[in-house]
Amino acid sequence: MRWHFPHLIKLNSKYNQRNDDNALFAENKTDANTRGAFAELIYRPEGDASKWYSVAIFNWIESDFKELNLKQLGIHLGYVMRRNIRLVTEYSHNFTDKYGKINFGFVSAF
Repeated sequence: MRWHFPHLIKLNSKYNQRNDDNALFAENKTDANTRGAFAELIYRPEGDASKWYSVAIFNWIESDFKELNLKQLGIHLGYVMRRNIRLVTEYSHNFTDKYGKINFGFVSAF
């Protein structure tokens, strides 16, 4: 699902559910139910002409395979230096494992 407000704010979201009757492809069949969702909010103060932008994203996964479970929030702030070079900083917090991390850097594509 996607909502778009005149060039300033964009909201994306998705929900998935999957049921597998032999998730591990093993002789002893292992059933698995997995569901998850994400919601992403993108803000560009000057629309398409914005040099600055910010993104907030929330990810959620719940599965019969407990090691796949996840609840995570990410906050991203970026500055477009050139069309293919961006400076970025990001903080993400994993509520499942109770830790956070900060990233700084740049993104380029040629």
